[in-house]
Amino acid sequence: MQLLTVFFAATATSLWLSVFGYYGLLWLLARTASTRRSRRGEAKLARELPPIAIVVPTLNEQGYIQAKIADIQRTDYPAELVQIVVVDGNSTDQTAEIVRALQPTEQRLQLLSARKARRKQHQVIHALSMLKHDYLVFTDADSTLEPDCVRQLITLLQDEPETGIAAAHVVPETGLLEERVHWLLMNALWRLEGEVMSATGFSGVCYAVRRTAVEQLKHAALTEDIYLACVANARGNRVRMCPTALAHELRVPQRWQELIGFRHRRGAGYVYELLRALVGRPKAHWGLARGMRLLHLVVLPRAAVALATLGLVLAAVGRWKLPSAALAIYGFSTLGLVLLPSLRLVRDHGRIRVLVASIRYLVLAIASLLTLRWRQSKAQIPLGGTGHGTVGYSADIEGARGPGNQ
Repeated sequence: MQLLTVFFAATATSLWLSVFGYYGLLWLLARTASTRRSRRGEAKLARELPPIAIVVPTLNEQGYIQAKIADIQRTDYPAELVQIVVVDGNSTDQTAEIVRALQPTEQRLQLLSARKARRKQHQVIHALSMLKHDYLVFTDADSTLEPDCVRQLITLLQDEPETGIAAAHVVPETGLLEERVHWLLMNALWRLEGEVMSATGFSGVCYAVRRTAVEQLKHAALTEDIYLACVANARGNRVRMCPTALAHELRVPQRWQELIGFRHRRGAGYVYELLRALVGRPKAHWGLARGMRLLHLVVLPRAAVALATLGLVLAAVGRWKLPSAALAIYGFSTLGLVLLPSLRLVRDHGRIRVLVASIRYLVLAIASLLTLRWRQSKAQIPLGGTGHGTVGYSADIEGARGPGNQ
């Protein structure tokens, strides 16, 4: 029993360090880097904003597309520098007809048809092949952007030549507290990773790319945003979150059943892309970030179940103090982790509700990750790259070079 106690303590400590310790280390390093930049007096240069394309990939979005175009029109980016492009991936509803009806009153609006598109990344690749802008912003139809969101993203790319992708912080429009906790944690993790190393992912709700960071894409991807992050990192470009750029996601889980299903699908895509991201010549620090994310997604859920089982065994034989102490430490650490990126959530809902929602979210997330078929996926995924900074996936671009329709 003494050996079981030692094993429980070692497992609990390892889990805590890999999650809460990792967040804390990133936070300290980000603070140190920020202080160092301030002491050096690094100032952002005032640059002339470049012409951009704001791209909206669509598939059967007739309920959102008109409002989305109006949303883009409200951006404070100079109108004469913006081309609005809708890339339709074989919609069977009235999406394309609505866009065509808006074109006479919005001269900047262009419609491209990606006839062979099967997933969102096919539409992204089609846009990159048809448009010649050095900077492109991609945003989902089911989202709304703060007026300065696009300008903030492009400014970040201009200020940091080594950054290839700048992504907005996601604000989920939901009453489900667990979903809000999820985005608080993900926004914070990706922001800290980007400031210290390079983010292992970002949300496809809204992001800006430097063309040179994401050219020569291929199609064998499950998750377009994680795929793009891997491609950019493989070429030595940083992926950053822009904390002042806010994008509101409208189509998000409203019930816990929807949350666990969505997180399962998202987690599967995340693992799929990270497992085969052994490409190009990425910087060493991104390899560390990638390894930590795979640890979080693949190893830790199983370790958490083992830890909970050990704790129940110890409690059953009367050694309940150590499991109780571990539970308390994890609970307070979870609350602190949520407090770190946002005090407003706690002010709006109270510490107890946020703590309960955070723990419930972690349980749901672990449950969804436990069912990922990552071993089978790994066996089916071709690993490795061409050695020239492009991704060596087995599938090739289909239809991305075809003519677009206006």
